[in-house]
Amino acid sequence: MSESEKNMFESFTEEEELLRGEDAPDSEVSVIKVVTEVLGNVKSGTDVSNIPLPASVLDPVSSLEKSKKSMQRGELLPRIPKMETPEERFLGVIRWILSGLPKERFGKKPYNPILGETFRCCFKHKDPENGVTYLVCEQVSHHPPITATHLNNPSVGWEVNSVSKPEPRFYGNYVEIKLNGISRLYLHDLDEEYHLTRPTVFQSGLLGIGTKRVELMGLSYVVCEKNNLVATIDFKGKS
Repeated sequence: MSESEKNMFESFTEEEELLRGEDAPDSEVSVIKVVTEVLGNVKSGTDVSNIPLPASVLDPVSSLEKSKKSMQRGELLPRIPKMETPEERFLGVIRWILSGLPKERFGKKPYNPILGETFRCCFKHKDPENGVTYLVCEQVSHHPPITATHLNNPSVGWEVNSVSKPEPRFYGNYVEIKLNGISRLYLHDLDEEYHLTRPTVFQSGLLGIGTKRVELMGLSYVVCEKNNLVATIDFKGKS
């Protein structure tokens, strides 16, 4: 990476801004009112990714910025290549995945990015030997929405490439958001690649029936073919 590229990333440092937008005040507009007025005529099971929603139920951030939450516990990543056994590294990858799952707010949706929109930031690790992790996201498709993400740490020697295609479907009292796509974590010096998938997000209680909650449900997989290791993580919701 050239010095000019590094300088470009440095201007987007997110060390202390991982939760930017999380503290924005909730709107007084009723989620139930929005659902009945905007989605009242939508059939159950309909993909609602392209249905416009009022600003009152939108988070003041682009969905591209959500990618930085994968580094909520970013200090876990530089430890993985230094672990001695394949099993330890595999568990380290799982630990990092679980630590990066975002805690979403009920009734809030980030803004849809426009085609070609990008987001860049960098994370300076506490240990200088671990250098800086660079992140860049781009919206590569608008219909359907698809996001490409790349993380890279030249000091430690790892990179992550992922493609995400969220698929939100409306079912009356809840919305199911399938996080389609796959992430690949590659450790350069060890020539190890890990394939990762994500669970499904549910927002329930939209019509005031039952408890209002956001939760992860379904299966997530972690695979390292080189070391013949596979993990199946089963997320079970409260509902």
